[in-house]
Amino acid sequence: MSYTKNRLGAHHLPDLFHVQQDISRAVSAPMAGKSRAAINQVEESEEHLESIMGRSMNYHEDLISRGRGRPIDFEKQITTAIEDIEINKEESERLSKLREELKTENKKLGELYHYVDLQSGKIRKEEKVINDMGEAIVKIKQIAEEEGLNEKSLKLIDKAADVLPKMEATLKFVSSYVKEKVDKMPLTTVQRDDVFNNLIPSFYVERIGKQKNITDGTPLLKLAKEIRSPLFAGGGSLSGLSNEGKNSVLKKSHELANIFQRSSSCVEGRNGVLSFRHHELKGIQPRKLNVLTAIHNYFIKRRDGTTAAERFFGNKPSDMFKAILNLVDIPIRPRLRGDVVC
Repeated sequence: MSYTKNRLGAHHLPDLFHVQQDISRAVSAPMAGKSRAAINQVEESEEHLESIMGRSMNYHEDLISRGRGRPIDFEKQITTAIEDIEINKEESERLSKLREELKTENKKLGELYHYVDLQSGKIRKEEKVINDMGEAIVKIKQIAEEEGLNEKSLKLIDKAADVLPKMEATLKFVSSYVKEKVDKMPLTTVQRDDVFNNLIPSFYVERIGKQKNITDGTPLLKLAKEIRSPLFAGGGSLSGLSNEGKNSVLKKSHELANIFQRSSSCVEGRNGVLSFRHHELKGIQPRKLNVLTAIHNYFIKRRDGTTAAERFFGNKPSDMFKAILNLVDIPIRPRLRGDVVC
């Protein structure tokens, strides 16, 4: 990444995964600890009430041996204990709601960071996306400060917020890149506008819909179809294209809709698999690690028959094992006893 960014000048897409992970690390464990302490306090208050009521019962049953002096005001102690229980329960419920609110705000970052508005199917303004994400992070930090979380937690939240300008730059880069490619398509101005503002967003919405479960994904797939169908129907700006022209526009639009990728989930998944293998095998030698990486990129295929390298480069590379065989000198069969040497 350092080489492509610093030497080649390629744009680095920040990873949403790490932004949400930093926030989760900042607030999840500390707030869970405060919540557990509040629950324990409720349990202790209830045990204290039971103890008072038990002593009160014994006290009133044994009137003879209780001795002289003013009787103990158990009624007041019980009232105070009940009030303590209510206060501790309210605190426990308050912390539980705060934890859910923090989870919701962190999850909202993922719902906001999209190239296209999933409600309307329109391309979102970069400034609006980042402002909404910034408001969510500000709210998270405000809760963290009010709850007295330590400096380390606050720094992690600030670290997540520092990525927002890079995310805005990514959205602007993608928008300008896609617009540049659309402007080069052999279409009229109206057709290019429809491709940029409607057709490409429809493919983006469709992709997100396919990634979700049936309940959440079905409305997105329906929205994508509603946006795309009128473009090719009678009177639509793309209806007059030939079959070849339609196929070309659809293919190019589908490719451009995939330019914006929110996180390196494939890399994180790969790292996770390697992490498990490191734990299992107590470390992998660098040579073996390189071999596993090559097999993963050039040999393992998805259901559609494509490898990671083919999807990355856009064309099918040569067969990995054939290429290896061409580079390796295969030793001849050892001479057996009795073989005739010519």
